[in-house]
Amino acid sequence: MSLNLNFTQLCDLFKSDPEAFESFRKREIDKFIEGCSEKSQHRLRGLQFQIDAKRTINKDKPYVSCMEISKMMHNKFNELNFELNSFCKPNQYPKTNASEQAQVYSEESRVVAFRR
Repeated sequence: MSLNLNFTQLCDLFKSDPEAFESFRKREIDKFIEGCSEKSQHRLRGLQFQIDAKRTINKDKPYVSCMEISKMMHNKFNELNFELNSFCKPNQYPKTNASEQAQVYSEESRVVAFRR
């Protein structure tokens, strides 16, 4: 099987043989993780475990899995944003841990409607 499947080929594989698609997906993820530093590999395997768990729990509702994984990414982004801002402007941010502050950022978020 080609290592450079395009989106259409991946969709076709998923439709025709979901088990082969899943096997391909896992193999490619493992290859990527193996190419990272040993320190990063441990963290990436833990992260992939969490992603796989969310996909398994919501196997009948893929959109829910997508939303849960997206929420994980946004939370980590907010933590990184807090740490970066704390480093650049240390006197403007209260002494708290990044995950608590990220939760505050997440809860204060609001959707802005665009004009048509």
